[in-house]
Amino acid sequence: MKTKSERIAKAQEAVDKSLEHKLIAAAMAEAAEEPIVQGGATMQPKDGFVNPYGRIGAMPPTEYSLTNSLS
Repeated sequence: MKTKSERIAKAQEAVDKSLEHKLIAAAMAEAAEEPIVQGGATMQPKDGFVNPYGRIGAMPPTEYSLTNSLS
């Protein structure tokens, strides 16, 4: 059986861990409230024009490939 001082130490450790988790949760909640800044790279062209009928894929349509020749 544990002594009283061991039980107190274990309880104090649990309190310390819970306070640490509470601080982390508060920091995460504060970070979630901040707006996300849209300053990063996008896949849109510089002029903003997007051709919805354009080819989807990695190869330009003028290069020879098996898929270009099967039409």
